[in-house]
Amino acid sequence: MYNMCYSLRCFLFVVSCFFTIGAFAVPNTNKDKLFDSTELILKKIYDTKKQVQLDSLWNLIGDDKNAVLRNAYTEQEAIFLSFEGKGRQAFALVKNIGDSSIRQLPFVYEMIVMVSGKDDLELVGEVIEKRKLLYMQEIVYLREKPKNIPVEKYINRLNNEKDRFDILLAVSYDSKGEYDKALYYVSKEIKKNRKIPAGNELYSKLLEQNGDSSVQLQLEGFVKDGAYTQSMVEQLKRISLAKNPNMDFDTYYEKLNAVNAEKEKKAVLAKMIDQPTPDIVLKDMDGRTVKLADYKGKVVVLDFWATWCMPCIASFPAMTKVRDTLTSKEKDVVFLFVHTFDNSPDEKSALKKVNDFLSGKPYKLDVLMDYKSNASKSFGISAIPTRIIVDPKGNTRYKSTGMETDYKKAYEEIQTVTKYIM
Repeated sequence: MYNMCYSLRCFLFVVSCFFTIGAFAVPNTNKDKLFDSTELILKKIYDTKKQVQLDSLWNLIGDDKNAVLRNAYTEQEAIFLSFEGKGRQAFALVKNIGDSSIRQLPFVYEMIVMVSGKDDLELVGEVIEKRKLLYMQEIVYLREKPKNIPVEKYINRLNNEKDRFDILLAVSYDSKGEYDKALYYVSKEIKKNRKIPAGNELYSKLLEQNGDSSVQLQLEGFVKDGAYTQSMVEQLKRISLAKNPNMDFDTYYEKLNAVNAEKEKKAVLAKMIDQPTPDIVLKDMDGRTVKLADYKGKVVVLDFWATWCMPCIASFPAMTKVRDTLTSKEKDVVFLFVHTFDNSPDEKSALKKVNDFLSGKPYKLDVLMDYKSNASKSFGISAIPTRIIVDPKGNTRYKSTGMETDYKKAYEEIQTVTKYIM
């Protein structure tokens, strides 16, 4: 199995750059059956680590063999191949798919580049050219354009995403230690778009590795714009203290971040809502019944997640640190982590999956089991991770979807809401 730490880092970079919301969409009701079948099949493929050819895969699927489903299953198989470091095989499986979802196939291509690009730059070039072609086809046919987005705006979005392929090449060269080439490609993207924290992090790292004296100035700019990661803050601190060991870095950082922090606070408050909270009744890991209504008088932060959701998992270190900090200051704040959108055959299997996941983790979670995803559906959740904040009166006051790995950003968001509603 390919080194999973590297795979996860690459995966998160893809999520940040190409799925800027940083969340996994979950199927709507009329796709539940397809989703259930897909996960069971993929689990079998992954657990046995077999090279399942298309025909034998169809034998597992059954009779529903139209072209769209065929492509969907093939793409899912390719994702697993890419995570096993078999980029060439994955690409061979999907490169001739022509009438496929623009939302899924690009993701497959990105996985192939991220996981296999470290060792095969020729493959990276082939994948990138194929993906560019896919976007050009979509610009012509507009198969996946959402109904509520004007054509011109949708085409601009496609063009912007197509232009970001330089970052994929930058990641590949960075993985091979060819930092000058990596910097060349990532710089092309940064000139066009300085709003993607993961891209900015790579750019800042490469500036330092190439001995560019402007790295501190660039980091300061990213912090002021709010387009930074925690790693970038640590890099800025290291560089700043190396130049001036006696400086007060925390004060320096707060001044840089002040304008952006106020802007983000206003953005959070603008998203405040006031809606009745569904009557949620779930079970905890010990099988005890837990009613959300029992928490009236407290602020309840609900974090909806799943064991298969990497953006959810990537958010846990920051979220649990936010929980620990806030609950140590405010005794009337509660964090509950709702495991949802699980397709295990029964409750016992779902519970085992969560227990296995939590085993050995450096953090503890108060987990509620949303076995049939009824709680998620009641809140209208269609992607995870999603955070719901309920006020002491029992009303839903805030809803936020997407990955957040930066502790300071996560803390400011949740602290701003809790302070407002307490």
